[in-house]
Amino acid sequence: MPNTDERGDARHPLAGDLAAIVESSQDAIFRKSLEGLIESWNSGAEAMYGYRPEEIIGRPVSKLAPPERKDEISDILERIARGERVEHFSTKRVTKDGRIIDVSLSISPVRDDTGRVVGAATIARDITQQRLAERELHIARQQLAIITRAGADGITIQDATGRMVYANDSAARMSGYPDAASFLAAPIEEVLQRFELLHEDGRPFSAEELPGRRVLRGEEQAEAMIRVLVRRTGEENWTLVRAAPMHDEDGTVHHVVNVFHYITEQKRAEHQLRFQNALLEAQSEASEVGIVVISPAGEIVSANRRFGELWKIPQEVLNTKVNQAAMEVVKGQVVDADSFVERSRYLWDHIDVEARDEIALKDGRVIERYTRTLKDETGATYGRIEYFRDVTEDRKREEGQRFLAQATKELVSSLDYQATLSRIAQMAVPELADWCAVDILEPDGSLELLAIAHVDPSKVEWAREFRRRFPIDMSALTGLPRVIRTGDAELYPSIEPGALETSLDEEQLEVVRDLQLSSVMLLPLRARGRTLGVISFVFAESGRSYGEADRLLAEDLASRAALALDNARLYRERDEIARTLQEGLLPGPFPEVPGVELAARYQAAGEGIDVGGDFYDAFDTEDGSWALVVGDVCGKGPKAAALMGAARHTIRAAALREQRPSAVLTMLNSALQQQSRDQWFCTVCYVRLRPQPGGARLTVCTGGHPLPAILRADGSVEFAGKPGTLLGVFRDIALTDATVELGSGDALILFTDGLTDAERTDKEFGQKWLADVLSQNVGRSAEEIAERLEQEVLGDRTQGLPDDLAILVAKVMP
Repeated sequence: MPNTDERGDARHPLAGDLAAIVESSQDAIFRKSLEGLIESWNSGAEAMYGYRPEEIIGRPVSKLAPPERKDEISDILERIARGERVEHFSTKRVTKDGRIIDVSLSISPVRDDTGRVVGAATIARDITQQRLAERELHIARQQLAIITRAGADGITIQDATGRMVYANDSAARMSGYPDAASFLAAPIEEVLQRFELLHEDGRPFSAEELPGRRVLRGEEQAEAMIRVLVRRTGEENWTLVRAAPMHDEDGTVHHVVNVFHYITEQKRAEHQLRFQNALLEAQSEASEVGIVVISPAGEIVSANRRFGELWKIPQEVLNTKVNQAAMEVVKGQVVDADSFVERSRYLWDHIDVEARDEIALKDGRVIERYTRTLKDETGATYGRIEYFRDVTEDRKREEGQRFLAQATKELVSSLDYQATLSRIAQMAVPELADWCAVDILEPDGSLELLAIAHVDPSKVEWAREFRRRFPIDMSALTGLPRVIRTGDAELYPSIEPGALETSLDEEQLEVVRDLQLSSVMLLPLRARGRTLGVISFVFAESGRSYGEADRLLAEDLASRAALALDNARLYRERDEIARTLQEGLLPGPFPEVPGVELAARYQAAGEGIDVGGDFYDAFDTEDGSWALVVGDVCGKGPKAAALMGAARHTIRAAALREQRPSAVLTMLNSALQQQSRDQWFCTVCYVRLRPQPGGARLTVCTGGHPLPAILRADGSVEFAGKPGTLLGVFRDIALTDATVELGSGDALILFTDGLTDAERTDKEFGQKWLADVLSQNVGRSAEEIAERLEQEVLGDRTQGLPDDLAILVAKVMP
């Protein structure tokens, strides 16, 4: 090769064809001396590095290396000087504009005519794009490995013969193998033998129907939903299998990729959703609540059977799905159609309003409506849902409870039993009867008509005259004589015209026909096992008839009236009177509460001469909950009894309308202020108990009353709720509802202050004392807890208690 000082132009001239080849090469070809100076530079080098020949020839070759790579230059020159070649050396170089590029260098020694190494010839190729492609391929391979190995979906690859050549670990686990290697090693027959494959409808799924095999037979893509039964365990799974081909350049399928997507949970969720929808539909159809869903466009989206029944809407009208058509039917039934339409329009104009109201119907029924917007979890509005419930009987019971409360107040307000029973007869008309009469058994065995009332007062004297003209035959087999003899009530829901012809003469029959009797109840006035008289309720001109609810109300009233009568007759024995009346005001046997045991104790203060002021109650509120009540009214004797009865029955009546204890006590507070002539007040603890699996949920509210205690199954004791305002004194009161959960074995203890304030020899009292006593009664029954608390108060007393005592225990049975 010629010496550098023999160059004729900027690029050292090369002879003949060799020069043309070097110059036309796309690779960078240049020569450098052993000192590292560049001696020649082709067009490929200019294109790669950016330097023109006149800019780079004679300059050090280290100019082309990044700072961290400059040591490579000296190492390479030393190897060249020793006569070594450098083949395909990958490194980095820097261009004129400062870019770092990946290059592959092949460097050979240049020798003179004597064979001495005088320089080096370098061929450099830009491999930057190749390196980028290699890195991207490496990343892609890593990602593919992560996806296929760690992904939830199973992936297998079959070759053109159907043989499995690849599987990820997910596919292995889905097939019951610990890893991909053991899965691939297993014969396909062994794999398939582990499972029974079925179509969605239960038909057998053959191996030939597998998507992979279908693709190998020519389908471009294939998928199948497969029910997989594991033969060994009987477990059922669902898998969605998709298969796609891999083609050669000529379009021939050389492999098939299968993806197995495990959808068992999805299928179970779909099944559960279908079940829940079917259950909801069944519940809706079986419900005694009418339910209708109306879209914003006024279309009836859904209406259950009861909705049509309550409103007597023909099925053909409901089938139109037009709400306005149904409204026309409803309007004709309500008492105040204009108000009903106006209210309904308001609710539609204010779609977000939640409301509850009652609608009076012309046929005497009362329908309660509860309505709210129907939205999904995103807040999207689908329309309005309305619930309709026939509350006619509920309202009758409430009226009955209010009647009983007022009647009780009358019964215990005076010892003049004649005046009291006369007022009771008058109160019963017209709510409970067209006629009401009270007959008292005299010592000689005859009956005295003590009181009589009629919707038409002018007929009262006529009725008395009829009794004088036709005295009662006490030997008669039916009617008042039989009730007196047996103590059993007689109920005649309807009276047929000819039913009395065999027992009455013609004159009596003519009078009875004039009475227009339609239904009769004869209830004994029984107290302390003796029948004191009979109270008669008669429907006549109104044409109404008595039912079971009327009988229960009348029996309750008769029982209270009998107690008042007995109380008045035994006035000289006031202690006995007080006990009898007290028993009548306290509840009877406790209701059956699922999973909860109830027990109570009651002790009146003093020697039992006066009626105590403490009371308790437990009753079914008919909404799946039970009410537990303990209260303390002001004073003692008849006044306390009247207040206690009014409070107890007002609570019962309010509980049928309101669920929140605070609302019930608010109604009681209003009733006390309205009814009281003197300053009546009381304290009450009201608990709404809702049984639930493994326990019960309590909503506690107190009005001036001690907070109830909770004895946990682990022995800890806490006091539930927040103190509230005394009832009956203030118009505006502060009451708070507190929610408490009872678990298995937990007990709730309601009590009056006669428990915590009682004097004891150890001088201890209050919540701390009660907590200590209760903690010693873990595991005991409700009855045993109540007994223990009562004994703690009574002790060895020889005299009566200084204050009344009421205890009510509710324990969740373990």
